[in-house]
Amino acid sequence: MSLKEWLKKLLEGEERSKRKDRETEEEKKGEEQSIQTLSTVSVQKEPEKEKVYAPSVQHPLLSIQESVSRLEELYRRIEDNTRVIEENMATQKNAEEIMSSLDEGNDYEKELGEKIDNLEEKIEALKEQRQEITGKIEESKSKMTRKMGELTKVDKKIELLEADEKIIKALSEKSMSTIELSKDLDYTRQYIWERLKDLKDKEIVNSKKKGRKTKYTLEVNLEDVL
Repeated sequence: MSLKEWLKKLLEGEERSKRKDRETEEEKKGEEQSIQTLSTVSVQKEPEKEKVYAPSVQHPLLSIQESVSRLEELYRRIEDNTRVIEENMATQKNAEEIMSSLDEGNDYEKELGEKIDNLEEKIEALKEQRQEITGKIEESKSKMTRKMGELTKVDKKIELLEADEKIIKALSEKSMSTIELSKDLDYTRQYIWERLKDLKDKEIVNSKKKGRKTKYTLEVNLEDVL
């Protein structure tokens, strides 16, 4: 039950009590008047006494109403103070939540800093590995360049066909024309001419004209090409 409801019931009970008191008082007054009427008939009228007025007394109902008003004011003050306390508690709770969030943020920032440090260490390690790999690649390139030079020489030997070998061996003995080489090696003059042109481009043989004939001679040592 709230304070207002309790006060309301208290006032209603007080009014009922006052109403009963007034009814009882009226009944008493009626009886007194009846007795006075009977006494005036049988007894001489007594001299009128001087009226004595009782001091003014505040009505009890007004006193109760003032108390109720004070209680209501006190109740309002209590409600206001309660609301202020609740607001302060909410503010304190928010402050605690903010502080907790800040603490969590500091922890997260610390953890993030550690992760960044670890990442930087890994990056440095990767840079070192990259430099090491780059050095190995450069070394491999150098080796491959040397190998390519060696393979070039090998390629020149591989490119020499069986006919080329026969032509080179024949020219190592003496200078010969395409007709002579065709007869000795049993190849057509056209094929002999094509092979001599290729060997001339590789600077293995050379040609010299003698009258209407062209003689081919070997320009390198036989051991260098075979």
